[in-house]
Amino acid sequence: MEETQPPLLWGAEREDTRDSLKELVESLQTYLSDEALATVEKAFRLAQERHRPQVRASGEPYILHPIEVATILAQYKLDPPTIAASLLHDT
Repeated sequence: MEETQPPLLWGAEREDTRDSLKELVESLQTYLSDEALATVEKAFRLAQERHRPQVRASGEPYILHPIEVATILAQYKLDPPTIAASLLHDT
């Protein structure tokens, strides 16, 4: 049986980014409309582009930090502009 890809990976470039992003997207899908998800996706793509050359002290891509912040806020079911701002807060 073929394994299917998660429905939204939003252009995540690395496996570790995709794994973290998958958790965020799954959380957002529980309460946001497709239109609202598109807003958050746009913010993620911009943040990923701007943070592409940056890495954490651990060597992980920096974009993991904004994803982690957004995931925490998504657990509180915050609105799309707030989630988008969390993804963009260091750009």
